[in-house]
Amino acid sequence: MDSNNYQRSIGLVEADVEANCKKHGVRGILEHADIMKIISEYSDEDKQARIFGKFQHLTGLVFKEFKRNIHVIKPFDINPRDYVVVEALDTHTRNEDAVVWMAIDRYGRKIVIDEIYEHYTTSELAAKIKHKSQNYRVVKRVIDPSADIVDQHSGRSLKSDLYNMGLDYDLGSKQRHRATQLIKDELHYTISGNQILKAPTLYFFSSCTRSIWEMEHWQYGEWTGKTAQTRSPNEKPVDKDDHCIEDIGRCLLTDTHFSPMIEEVQNYGTQFVDDTAPAISPATVDPYA
Repeated sequence: MDSNNYQRSIGLVEADVEANCKKHGVRGILEHADIMKIISEYSDEDKQARIFGKFQHLTGLVFKEFKRNIHVIKPFDINPRDYVVVEALDTHTRNEDAVVWMAIDRYGRKIVIDEIYEHYTTSELAAKIKHKSQNYRVVKRVIDPSADIVDQHSGRSLKSDLYNMGLDYDLGSKQRHRATQLIKDELHYTISGNQILKAPTLYFFSSCTRSIWEMEHWQYGEWTGKTAQTRSPNEKPVDKDDHCIEDIGRCLLTDTHFSPMIEEVQNYGTQFVDDTAPAISPATVDPYA
């Protein structure tokens, strides 16, 4: 049995310490005063896990709302008529190059549909990007601003090299904090029982394993030393394990919206999409089922 199937075969329950209280819990066996005494013995780092029942490795995550059973969907054909695509490239000299393709439909929903996370030469990277992009209606490309820095030896920048290879990129935004907030906003959903009342607007194809891994592991930094005891929680994420996340944020920062293909406008006029768009139920658990 592989690890993914194993994870699906077990159930995990979060419960706070008050659930075992005679006064505040359900069938609890401990006195409230005794619980307060126990809590006073916990260290700060244990409180989230022991008092509130949160898994220790999740307490510092940036995207706490991200859930595989909500945000990860099976891949399907991205019809150029129904989706526009934004492509973002985060390139590095030592780390892997990260490329993300985000599809946007006419309802404003976004899907991370494809990715690259590998070491390549510039020509290899360009060829790989072209190969993957040929099946999508890419309407915008953005790249890490550092790609516009001119190398003192070659006299060229990566951005210019890619342009000469047929890939024209705009410089992406540096607004990391805003990008992170946009991702959180798109992930947000409301649920009642087993029914989603407000569906998220950001999804991930299950084939985008690196992007999903980063969403599940990117954490806020932690203060160290004596300052850790007196300072509020660190609200700055660590600068690692976030290359695809940077791409996702930059895609959202472009504020790209769906637009019909040119031939649709020519054949049917600007009202074509509005006249034929099916209704969407906000209570649908999987809007792409």
